[in-house]
Amino acid sequence: IKEVQPISSNFLKEEYNLEISPATIRAELARLDEDGFLEQVHISGGRIPTNKAYRFFVDNLFKEDFIEFGKEEILKEAFEGFEGLKDISKFSYELTKILSSLSSNLVITYLENLDIFIKED
Repeated sequence: IKEVQPISSNFLKEEYNLEISPATIRAELARLDEDGFLEQVHISGGRIPTNKAYRFFVDNLFKEDFIEFGKEEILKEAFEGFEGLKDISKFSYELTKILSSLSSNLVITYLENLDIFIKED
């Protein structure tokens, strides 16, 4: 996803110091491929995530158990601070920062009417 390039089983094994064989990785990739989560762009190349895989990732990113212990209170306090805030760009900026911080993920907000993008990572 970072490089927008297909990756191989050997790359995964070496990059993440996996203690399983490349053949096992290929078998798991084949299963993901069969289930529609990966597609093989070239016959001898690695696989890339499909739209179904990205959708699964996004849908499961904020599951109920996602917010770590202690962060729930921070989130509640942050939202209480938004009451009465009328500047939509300021609200969006603050919300983007909070979501990025709580999730430890990149968050991008787009305000169509103002043609503003906000990015936090």
